[in-house]
Amino acid sequence: MTTKLTKMLVAAVLISAVAIGGAAFALKRGLQHAQESRTSTYVFEVTADSLSEELAIKYAHKALADCEGLPPMQPNEDDRATAPDRFLVRNTRDPQQGHLLFQSKDSATVRYVHMSLADEKLTCVVARPK
Repeated sequence: MTTKLTKMLVAAVLISAVAIGGAAFALKRGLQHAQESRTSTYVFEVTADSLSEELAIKYAHKALADCEGLPPMQPNEDDRATAPDRFLVRNTRDPQQGHLLFQSKDSATVRYVHMSLADEKLTCVVARPK
């Protein structure tokens, strides 16, 4: 009788472990999907060797134009930008990286565009703020 009970307990533990593992996997995939649905990545070939604000705004507009269903948007001035920049907030450790905040005219739609310039490739990541 104890071997039958032991077998049933082992089976119950295995079934529970598989159920918990499956639930954890589903939760992880759901969170990854939610994060991916908030961002879009675009890579542009450029000939510039430094990230200027004009270059950032130009390619941010191109990336936003590729995002489906977005209204026309304009960059917002940011008080964290350092002169001569008005819109581009640069990474303090790497000035070839930064971000811009874009907003529609009715202020209902907002997007961040994160920029990174390396090896003549400009990567733009369009993200919805939380």
